[in-house]
Amino acid sequence: MTTVEEKRTRQMPKGGRKGGSVFPRVALSDAVAYARNLVSKTHTSAQPKDVILSGVVGAKAGVGEVRMSALKQYGFLKGDAKSNFSADDLAKKIAAAPPEELIPLYRQSVLKPTVFKKLFDTFHGDTVSKGKLKQRAADLKVHPDETATCVDLY
Repeated sequence: MTTVEEKRTRQMPKGGRKGGSVFPRVALSDAVAYARNLVSKTHTSAQPKDVILSGVVGAKAGVGEVRMSALKQYGFLKGDAKSNFSADDLAKKIAAAPPEELIPLYRQSVLKPTVFKKLFDTFHGDTVSKGKLKQRAADLKVHPDETATCVDLY
């Protein structure tokens, strides 16, 4: 290989999506706080993406995209860039529910992401170690670098 060909070899960019199964990268407690804010911002009408990024999740860069994705996966956000975004019914129920009715709604939202649902179905009623959860997350095709994060968030 000549030096010109070596310079032309493309190098993969750092950061970004690693691959593997998708799971929310935000804890449910944080997502619920964003969902409550989302309900108040979209009460009258759906809002464009930039309003959601800056006004609801508080970040315009990649972190904001990750938070929006988590809101969608938990069932709190609906819409797309063309039709704008608004709070889904689950977010509205959580924002309006009295404290004694919140636990079933939280349970419903945490079981919406496919990976979390499969982890729950596998080990429901059992006491298992984090190692077993990591092993099952790896079986569900979660990226090896992200299995610990997935288990911690679950």
